[in-house]
Amino acid sequence: MFPLMVDSLSFRYTEKDPWVLHDVSFSLPSDSGITGLIGRNGSGKSTLINCLSGVLHFRVGSITFFGNPAGTITAKKQIGVSFQDVEFPANLKVREIIGAVFTIRGLQVSSLAITRWADDFLLSDVLRESARNLSGGRRKMLANLLALAWEPPVLLLDEPSAGLDFDARECLWRHLRAARQRGAMVLIASHTFEELTCLCDGIILLDKGHIAAHERLNGPGESVILQEFKKTLERGVYV
Repeated sequence: MFPLMVDSLSFRYTEKDPWVLHDVSFSLPSDSGITGLIGRNGSGKSTLINCLSGVLHFRVGSITFFGNPAGTITAKKQIGVSFQDVEFPANLKVREIIGAVFTIRGLQVSSLAITRWADDFLLSDVLRESARNLSGGRRKMLANLLALAWEPPVLLLDEPSAGLDFDARECLWRHLRAARQRGAMVLIASHTFEELTCLCDGIILLDKGHIAAHERLNGPGESVILQEFKKTLERGVYV
């Protein structure tokens, strides 16, 4: 059984709006490792991540995780998600956010565990800070911690390295490689050529809401899709 199967998915926000996603179909096997999701701005990447995670409810097509429909409690228990736009309750401290989210997840939460998770994601110095005081990069890293630290079998990450400094990015990549090593299926939307070439085992290209290409990578120099992507980055098309 595939960890993720998407069949004929189409989505638009209202019946009067154009389709953001149209007839999207793909599957990712258990050995797919890290798959990069790329495409021009407005191609539907974030919308696809939101449909996969269950945040957006679609009426056309199907999405399943290990046979469980997207949006169900069973499916959500399999998925760690880091969204593109990250907001947390402004008055809560970082340690309170980690404790609350992981308690809901059913993890054994203690002060020692929270400190360990924060250390692992370079956030130990802001544990007692309120969310309102966090920089954009720190908010993003907190979102990555909440997605990754409990080691789910599926990860959906939308621009997870956006706003991160060098050390935080290297830390994130280390965790993503560890997730691959333990057999997690990772889908990562990214505009960063280095991130895609260093991490990804496969690429999905979205173009105007359609799957334009889906390929397994044998090496960054052998990928026509990534080389074309690099050219568009240099022209400023994707950013």
